[in-house]
Amino acid sequence: MMTQNTQHTPAPWWVDHEANPLKVRSEKRLVCLMQGRLGEKHSRDLMEANANLIAAAPELYSLLKECLDGVERGCHEWNKEARSALAKAEGKL
Repeated sequence: MMTQNTQHTPAPWWVDHEANPLKVRSEKRLVCLMQGRLGEKHSRDLMEANANLIAAAPELYSLLKECLDGVERGCHEWNKEARSALAKAEGKL
């Protein structure tokens, strides 16, 4: 993957599914603390979906930037990375 010129916490980010409330973490820091409304019926599911999307943000950003910058690579390699980032955002990894 390409080098990033952004100010965000470096990837990878992941969801700590055991934490209550849920946490999105990186190697060196807490990226995000997920809190829902008490008593909301699907609050935990909604927080997990949001946390998965947040955790995939660095990979999605990097892949979109590569695409828009016109980096010339084989389609198969880019497609594999893009599908992996989307699976992470959807909580399938």
